[in-house]
Parts: sequence; structure tokens; C-alpha cells
Amino acid sequence: MTKKISMVLIVILLVLTIFLTTCGESKVEFDDPGLEQAIREAINKPFSDISARELKELKKLDAAWNEIISLIGIENCTSLEWLDLRNTHINDLSPLVNLNFLRVLYLKGNPLNEESKNNIIPKFEKNDVLG
Repeated sequence: MTKKISMVLIVILLVLTIFLTTCGESKVEFDDPGLEQAIREAINKPFSDISARELKELKKLDAAWNEIISLIGIENCTSLEWLDLRNTHINDLSPLVNLNFLRVLYLKGNPLNEESKNNIIPKFEKNDVLG
């Protein structure tokens, strides 16, 4: 009888651990379906929710020539080192500001707003990030 109780307790503990682990992961939402698609391809996850933990592992993202307007959500890619956003439709670069590991950034062909041109681009140029 005690073996059965022990096994039941172990199973309950295991289920509880799995439940708490998956509930603790925050789901990341993207404003732009083009950005989400590029990220899904990069992390090889075509379906289901994308967690912040998964995005923290992403180091390279090629989103060039996609119909991207908004970068909201990319700020969760905190380990991103290389980013290609050429010839998309991005005007606001503010979601990139805190990507501290970013070493290469391609932006040619985007209609950047004044804030991005005057305040954000100079920070990237100062750190020799722009490609």
C-alpha cells in the first residue's frame, strides 16, 4: 500500500512541476505577422505559442524583404547579435534600443521616422553596429 501511495505522490509531484514550469513561461505577442513569421522560421517553430525563453536564445534573424511594419515583440530577443531588416517597411526602431548584444544591423530601404534617424541610428553608428 505504501508503494502505491509513494508512486501516486511522485506522479502528482511530476505533473505539478511540469505545470508550474510551463505556466511560468510568458507568451510573446507580435504586432506584425511578417516579423512573427521571420522569427518562427529562425527558431524553427511554425505553430504554437512562442515563449520569451525561446526568444532569449535567438542570435541571428534574417527578416529582409518581409512586409514588416512593426518591431513590437523583438525586444524579447535579448541575445540577438545579427539582424537584417533591409527593404521592409519599418519606421520605428525603438524596440531595438535595449538589444545590447546586437553587433550587426542592416536597415537599408526603410522609411525611418525622425526619432529613429536622429536618436537611435546614431547610437548604433557609435557602436559600429550598422552594416
